[in-house]
Amino acid sequence: MGELFTTLVGVPQECLLSLVLFNIFLKKIMQETLKDHLTFISIGRRPISN
Repeated sequence: MGELFTTLVGVPQECLLSLVLFNIFLKKIMQETLKDHLTFISIGRRPISN
């Protein structure tokens, strides 16, 4: 387990901005992770992917 640390900047979890920032961050992670991965599944002939 890592050491505990104090955060000095950020937004509270209940703030609407935290949801937006989280989604932007997660989208960037998914883009970087899947950038060379071209696989998708199809449901009812519609391609579904991240």
